[in-house]
Amino acid sequence: MRNYNRLTAGLIIFVAALTALLPDGDPGFAVGRAECGNGLERVLQASGQDETVPVWIFFAAAPDRAAASSRRAEERISKRGVTGRSLPALCPPGRASIEAVRPFVERIRHKSSYFNAVSADVRVDMIPGLLAVDGVAKVDIVRTYRRGREPESSGPADVPSRTPASPQIGIYGESFNQLYMIEAVDLLEMGHNGSGDSSSAGQVMIGILDTGFLLDHYAFDRLDVHAQWDFVNDDPVTENEPGDHPDQDRHGTLVLGTIAGYGEGELIGPAWGAVYLLA
Repeated sequence: MRNYNRLTAGLIIFVAALTALLPDGDPGFAVGRAECGNGLERVLQASGQDETVPVWIFFAAAPDRAAASSRRAEERISKRGVTGRSLPALCPPGRASIEAVRPFVERIRHKSSYFNAVSADVRVDMIPGLLAVDGVAKVDIVRTYRRGREPESSGPADVPSRTPASPQIGIYGESFNQLYMIEAVDLLEMGHNGSGDSSSAGQVMIGILDTGFLLDHYAFDRLDVHAQWDFVNDDPVTENEPGDHPDQDRHGTLVLGTIAGYGEGELIGPAWGAVYLLA
């Protein structure tokens, strides 16, 4: 009986302490030691106590990353013949942090090495206790995005199969429709191509960080490259080097060509006159 009384007293003290965290007149949730994200607050205000919501739980203390590193990053670096590089240490949150919040969650969904956090399914009535757990810095809702249904088309897309009214229109080739859809044709016709020749603003500088760039195509003959740097190998070569995957620089080349390529009658990029930083 004595042990039962002690347990009862302990529970009363715990409930009283937890109740003190609740704002007056608000039966829904409370902010304890941790921050309650704005998104979570809005969801909780519209949810019942027995409903389950997906949340991110961010931990205050960084996990022990003494010997931890990104194994995949090490493999990618080693394939390029670079050794001894200091890599960012990434690892999931510590086991102690996860175990501390486990009593308050129904399911751990994901462990994030980048955010020192876990996502979890949590009942609304367990949020106050979760916010009061030592080591929890913030709890916020897992945001989702649902793409709405696109309206059904009643006819062909509103992109003209245009007979050039100006002899210059023909230089755009297959890129005409995409330029027309972003309303870049009229700007290019007025000379706005990133070179600054049509205004007093000066040449536009554009930086592209991608997988690499192969600049031997004639569409890049006019390309103005101010500087380029390979941050993996720490050298100024952004095209493929020995040991790279054959298609490694493909994506970056396609992106650069879409923006800056110039091949009359085939492809014109909307900013072919700009100056570029490539990495």
